[in-house]
Amino acid sequence: MYKAISQIFETAAKVGNEWSLAAFAIAVLALVAMLAVRKRSLPKNVSYILGAFIVALVILATLPLLSRTYLANRGVYRLRVTVEDPSGAPLNNAKVTSSVGGEPKSVPGGWEFDIPVSSRPQNGKVTIYGQVPSSFLSGKIDVELSSDYNVPVKLPLAHDRSARIHGQIVDRNGFPVVAAKISVVGYGSEAITTGTLGQFDLAAHVSDGQQVQLAAFKKGIGAVSEWKQAGEQPATIILGRK
Repeated sequence: MYKAISQIFETAAKVGNEWSLAAFAIAVLALVAMLAVRKRSLPKNVSYILGAFIVALVILATLPLLSRTYLANRGVYRLRVTVEDPSGAPLNNAKVTSSVGGEPKSVPGGWEFDIPVSSRPQNGKVTIYGQVPSSFLSGKIDVELSSDYNVPVKLPLAHDRSARIHGQIVDRNGFPVVAAKISVVGYGSEAITTGTLGQFDLAAHVSDGQQVQLAAFKKGIGAVSEWKQAGEQPATIILGRK
């Protein structure tokens, strides 16, 4: 009897997941029942051991299943977000948001999003965004919500250089200057010529809101170099001699 129990525990140690564990527990209960039938008269201490063993097996088999069912219906994903600057140092002054909404809680070392299972997107993915506008830093990361309900997230920020700068070149009288050459200083190979309304649109190679130096020129009118702000606000450049 004791040898059989020892073998049962050795087998239990090799069980890989809760479904296998449930099947294993049922098989063990059937084995115990067979042993009880064969030996109807068992010593009292052995009966106690078997009883306790059966109760433990039932709990062991059902608890993981019940826990998973509970979490699948009423669980909460906790995303612990740590934001880092381009050098890898932690940032405490970032603004952090998520694609599923909700305000993050400030916790030691970062932020935490509590996302109910009911708010989990169909594809299981949540995007976490971070930015420090004063330093022109931004970043985002996709997080997969699966079976782990406590998810550590490391969000690195970088200097966003995707902004563009657009506007118009005019002469001293306010008329559009057509076919003027304009470029961002340092990126002369990307120079373009203005359109029929003197308009231009260039990659700024800086973050939205940062200043960028522009160089404009047209033969017979003159040249100018000015600092303008990248982003949605159009820039106006006046070309021509005073």
